[in-house]
Amino acid sequence: MIEEYTRRGVWTTETQADIWDRNAGKLPDKEALVDSRGRLSWAEAALWTDRIALHLLDMGFSKDDAVVVQLPTSKELLMMLIACEKAGLIYIPVMYGFREKELGYVIGKTRARGIVIPWKFRNVDYFEMVQKLRPEFPHLQFIIFCDDEHPHGSMSLNELAERAIEKKYSPDHLKHTVMSPFEVSFVRATSGTTGMPKLVELPSCCRVFQGRTLVRVLDMKESDVVAAVSPVAGGPNTVPYLGAPMAGAKIVMLQRWDPEEALKLIEREGVTLFSAVPAQLFQMVQHPDFSKYDLGSLRVAVGTGGQALSYELGIRSRGEA
Repeated sequence: MIEEYTRRGVWTTETQADIWDRNAGKLPDKEALVDSRGRLSWAEAALWTDRIALHLLDMGFSKDDAVVVQLPTSKELLMMLIACEKAGLIYIPVMYGFREKELGYVIGKTRARGIVIPWKFRNVDYFEMVQKLRPEFPHLQFIIFCDDEHPHGSMSLNELAERAIEKKYSPDHLKHTVMSPFEVSFVRATSGTTGMPKLVELPSCCRVFQGRTLVRVLDMKESDVVAAVSPVAGGPNTVPYLGAPMAGAKIVMLQRWDPEEALKLIEREGVTLFSAVPAQLFQMVQHPDFSKYDLGSLRVAVGTGGQALSYELGIRSRGEA
């Protein structure tokens, strides 16, 4: 199948890491990622992912080890995908709403060696939750925090990214560890609405193809500003996470869903492409202050994932936005 799909041009030998590095070379100073805590250019994002990949290897992670990432919508959530791919590790994002039962299921099924979490978010102590699970899963050796504030003696992603670990390695070291486009590098955990999460294995070639398709269908361009507002790694966020890097477009992120904050984000950042589940679009157009926000930058609003977009909501979203 690999030979057939490659011959037909459906799959290529390009990885997601290749796309990000290409953007860093072509668009080094262009803004790539924006969230509530800051902004990064494509060159800064490439350096961050290189350094985190090298730190993961330096810590003792080995080829095909699994890393669970339980973060809200943020720069780090997306950049960890690229860092893991560069290090040859399997990236497993899970919703920040998962608690001990669902999280333990994913950790156990994937035999994850590491997890990336906030210390505390929305009144939940994620460190305490993971600590309760560790005796059951001795293979879970590493806890890495996203926040600048973290328990004493622990590791923080952003602190690691400040350390110039690349000086210890040859410039081409990550070229020897990066996942091939046809290896499983991503495991998607569903929301598990009627039971435990289901785990879906995906190689990079499939996601690159999906990104190319989104660029073509939505006519995405380098000048686009694409919003990520859902607390998931797939579904509606495939547009910003897969399509935007392929086009070299900017991704702006809403850490916590709130319809008015989404409207503010569109106005403030000049969002041109907005992708959300229909329930989110409904909350936005029904908001009492909807009309006071300038949404003139929007050229595409997409309702996708979770449920079908009704004809009435589609027409209203299109007309009012």
